[in-house]
Amino acid sequence: MKNTFILWTASIIITFLVGYFYNITDSKHPISSSLFLGDNKITYKFDKVTSDKNYKVMIYKDTSKLSGNVLWRLNSPDEWKTIAMKDSDKVLYAYLPEIKPVSKVQYKVLINYDNKTQQLPPQMIVDMKVIGKVDGSTMGLYYFTLFGGMLLAVRSALEYFRNNKNTKKIFLFSIALFFAYFIAVDPLKTTLELAALNNSVPGITQLFHLHPLMILLTSIITMVILFSLKKKVLPINIISAVIIILIFLLVRF
Repeated sequence: MKNTFILWTASIIITFLVGYFYNITDSKHPISSSLFLGDNKITYKFDKVTSDKNYKVMIYKDTSKLSGNVLWRLNSPDEWKTIAMKDSDKVLYAYLPEIKPVSKVQYKVLINYDNKTQQLPPQMIVDMKVIGKVDGSTMGLYYFTLFGGMLLAVRSALEYFRNNKNTKKIFLFSIALFFAYFIAVDPLKTTLELAALNNSVPGITQLFHLHPLMILLTSIITMVILFSLKKKVLPINIISAVIIILIFLLVRF
């Protein structure tokens, strides 16, 4: 009983760390920072992906002696359009105009202080993609099938250190979750992001991504090998879990 608890705890920690590392290294991770403009501290977080049709750009500040403008455009060759930011207590904010899903917009902020101007992010332009709204239940299924399958794959791998007592049974549940993730949940999420539901039919290459397919195939091949082996010769399940994690972290399309 104690060993089972330890193995499940280790599996949860490993899966959490994998998800955390993926998030902070994702190219879609928001740009955020804090800096001082004179004696004024400001904090910002600029998203690279949003489902808000009227995206709200916000700058947090600790003084009222600041003003700013948001500069935005839909295409790189276009001229910048300017929106004056409004002041609400300790927040400067401005709404971008309504932008249709599957569009891309570029934006930056110019902060005025002490007769000076500071661009945010410094020496950068934010490229943001507007996607369709994905409901909470679909996102719940997305995380459940993806990270649930990964959790069970890791747990199956750690079963190697307990004489593979439940390796095959646990891994079968992992494959079931990865199959649901590949064949139904990920395509549904993609359809919603493309705002294609009841509007258009996305192409196969748009609906089905490479990394879910690679994860599923790796899992199936692993299961075939596990059922073929009668003795604990090689840590196949450990190798498989490592490959699945690497696919998840490195193959991001």
